[in-house]
Amino acid sequence: MCLAAFGPYVAGPIRTEQLIIYALAPIALLLAPNLRRWNILILILWSFVIVSSLFGYVFPYMGGMPRSAGSPLAGLDNLALPLVVMFVIWTFVPPAVAISSLRMAAAVVTIASTANAVLAIATSISPSLALSLQGFWTGGDTAVSVAENSMIMGRYSGIFGQPAEAGVMYSLAVILAVWRFSRHPILMYILLSVLTVGGILTVSKIFILVGLPIVLLLLWLLNRGAARSGLVLAAVMAVSLVALSGFLQQWDGFSYFSRLFEFQEGQSAVALYTANRWDEGSFTLQTIGFVLSASPLIGMGLGGLAVPYDSQWTESIVMGGIFATTGIALTLFVLLRGMLKIADRSLRLTALAFWAVLIGGSFGLPVLTGNRIATVTWVVVALFLVVANAQQDEDAARGNHAVKWLHGSLPNRG
Repeated sequence: MCLAAFGPYVAGPIRTEQLIIYALAPIALLLAPNLRRWNILILILWSFVIVSSLFGYVFPYMGGMPRSAGSPLAGLDNLALPLVVMFVIWTFVPPAVAISSLRMAAAVVTIASTANAVLAIATSISPSLALSLQGFWTGGDTAVSVAENSMIMGRYSGIFGQPAEAGVMYSLAVILAVWRFSRHPILMYILLSVLTVGGILTVSKIFILVGLPIVLLLLWLLNRGAARSGLVLAAVMAVSLVALSGFLQQWDGFSYFSRLFEFQEGQSAVALYTANRWDEGSFTLQTIGFVLSASPLIGMGLGGLAVPYDSQWTESIVMGGIFATTGIALTLFVLLRGMLKIADRSLRLTALAFWAVLIGGSFGLPVLTGNRIATVTWVVVALFLVVANAQQDEDAARGNHAVKWLHGSLPNRG
């Protein structure tokens, strides 16, 4: 499923990942899923999010709206796909193969994202390559895509339709690469270097301000002593070499990139790093304010509003109101509790870093429901929880074995 997330549109608006995931759904329903308490709770919470949005669609707000409603079918797909992914993973992946499945998923995401970074680099050198990417950006729509408009500004996202989507994927990929390839440090740092270049070419604030700092912190926590010093030295040398090579100055997106560090007079950090989306009087806050005043509990329903959802929270408030937003917040909290139960320290830190990217990225993009990134997000998250369950089973089995041994070794006083 992770690999399918990198596939093209196959017919109209239908993507490769949708075909694969929804084809597996009826098979999963015929089998007995391996559900635990945490799994069931997450499925219930996410179902609550869907139901809240359905209520908003069945009982629509009848007042005037600032934009025409969007597609209810697309809205349903955005919310249903995570639920189906979790159900499929928890049906087909038993605890015995949880770690190996997670390692495979991490490798697929890392390598596919690295290949996308190479493609983005090649496109920045030869823009004509973008002609072959049309099938990945749109589903046959003749309108100019976001990716094409972004290329004009020197932002290259490879197969992804938006630089922000690519930025999230690179952020998730660098974290998974650190865990998956930690035993092969040379390969790991090569992959991290290529992914970092790809992330910079997107000029994605999510990657630069969220993903990159988190992966550096993860590397710091997972390394000790001389390895930490080597990490700092490698980072300094890499930045110096890039600066001295003149690559940044020759890159047509350098001026756009440099704006991340240029404050206008009176401009706040929030305004600069969110492109004024969360600044006072912004269109995002106006949209949220309209929904909360018009239909606060259930929002506008699956169709939502035909406006860009520049964050997970904007989308949830518009589509499902306070109910859906609360459901998503509780889902993220339960995910955190489940990840904290992972026994292995390196994997637990990796899971927490993954979760932190989702939280940080949620204020710039619908990371839990967006095209492509949602599939990878929920496959990996579901596998994290399977691993946590498997390790708890192992601990319980060892505990039972120890108790039996202790009882067997005690003298019989009967």
